[in-house]
Amino acid sequence: MNDSGKAAEYRLFLSDAHISVLPGPCPRRDRLVSFLRSLSPGPKELFLLGDIFEFWYEYETVLYASYFPLLHALATLRDQGTRIHLITGNHDFWAGSQFQSLLSARVSYDTGEAAISGRRVFLCHGDGFAPEDKAYRAFRRTLRSRPFTWFIGRFPPGMVAKIADRLAKWTRNRSDRSDDKDRRALRSLAQKKIAEGYDVFLCAHLHSPETAEIEAGGRKGLFLNVGDW
Repeated sequence: MNDSGKAAEYRLFLSDAHISVLPGPCPRRDRLVSFLRSLSPGPKELFLLGDIFEFWYEYETVLYASYFPLLHALATLRDQGTRIHLITGNHDFWAGSQFQSLLSARVSYDTGEAAISGRRVFLCHGDGFAPEDKAYRAFRRTLRSRPFTWFIGRFPPGMVAKIADRLAKWTRNRSDRSDDKDRRALRSLAQKKIAEGYDVFLCAHLHSPETAEIEAGGRKGLFLNVGDW
């Protein structure tokens, strides 16, 4: 609290919670929900930098029950005045109008930007930027294509959840082997964005927090990786 008795404004950045789509106990989800409910006052803005959910698909009449506690906690923050922004990651890239409607949220795909305290901030999840990772980039394009999105929607949600859970485990194993590529790609992109006029480059995906100063194009900026939940 400040001297005037009003809550100080702040922004909160979260990423890579990977809340399981399957029913059953989920300690990671419970810890996150408890944390969000403890925020009093809530942040002015909440930036979700991707992979909050292990899997997200927007069925017309179905929401996965394992997500209800987290969605309720987010909705409570929204009702208290928090503006919610989602930058999609490599697990929740199908988030769209349903997520927007549920939480009055702004959804940006892969990248976004914000103006915070007079600073221009570039936001991204962080996957898919390594040009040499051609196989993954092709796989990524296939998953996000309209035909594949339509195809997934033809199967029962429970079956899709089980497949998504197995696929998520596979991609995590792959990520362990590609962190160096992604880290180099993010540093390279950060230099480009700082040179373009951004003051802060803020990302996630690597599950490891990092802070570094970047100098490019005669400008200095800040590289931030928020790590994971």
